[in-house]
Amino acid sequence: MYAQTLPAEHQLVGIARVRLGRAILRQRRYSEAENESRAGYELLMKQTSPPASWLSKARADLAEEYHALNKPEQAAKFRAEVTGSSQKLAISQVRSEAETRDQLKVNRLTPR
Repeated sequence: MYAQTLPAEHQLVGIARVRLGRAILRQRRYSEAENESRAGYELLMKQTSPPASWLSKARADLAEEYHALNKPEQAAKFRAEVTGSSQKLAISQVRSEAETRDQLKVNRLTPR
């Protein structure tokens, strides 16, 4: 549906392909799933600010698909990317929480 109403390079088309890949993966149709997951991942990577959650899901799915297709090098590459992106996300969340705490302290100390 998205492919019929949105430009081919639109972010939502990439997300839809990742979701389709995941559905096919759950049916254990690994080669087909890899095609959709890869296409969605590549499309999302072209975006100026791709959604991190969907990139992470695509990477995890690709790692699983490549493992099932007996392509250990590619599986390891995406597994490493999942680990790296998870660590970056955790660091970002910690920084955000620290900034929020700092701002709350400033607000409490500022006379009104």
